[in-house]
Amino acid sequence: MEPASIFKAFSTNLDKLSKFQVIAIVSSSIFIIGLCDYAVNETYPLLVFYLIPIGIATWRLGKGAGFLACLISIFPSVLDLRQEEFWLKNPGSAIWNGTIFLGLFVLVVVLLDSLKRVLQFKYEAMRLTEIDRERALFISQHDALTGLPNRNTFHSKLKGFIESARLHNE
Repeated sequence: MEPASIFKAFSTNLDKLSKFQVIAIVSSSIFIIGLCDYAVNETYPLLVFYLIPIGIATWRLGKGAGFLACLISIFPSVLDLRQEEFWLKNPGSAIWNGTIFLGLFVLVVVLLDSLKRVLQFKYEAMRLTEIDRERALFISQHDALTGLPNRNTFHSKLKGFIESARLHNE
């Protein structure tokens, strides 16, 4: 199965869920990953797995929900009670680690949101009919107020006339 079809199937199934269901999935996933992160030895942090609910929140609910999922995902690792001695010896280090992971999570949210917008734009562009394409081409080449050809159209036609004159030695 190719990645595009997996992506399409995942996105289609995710779009069928209500916002409440997505919030429940995201929050329970963060909670379960947090419990697993606490249960696993602290030398193997599971912070990468938080990207799954962060990605789901961003894709289905938007950038704001993705940022909120980022903030919530950072708390289990930063506030790990087993690291009390570490906190006392190096208070800035735990905050620094949390900030680095928060930055990574925020970067993923921004990239996913941008990817979704590009894919939505591409999908909408594909749905345009031929008449819509002709209308879009006309709008891109003419002034909206006057309906006269715009500067880009003038330059492209001027280049065509110059090339034609060169070919005919005029």
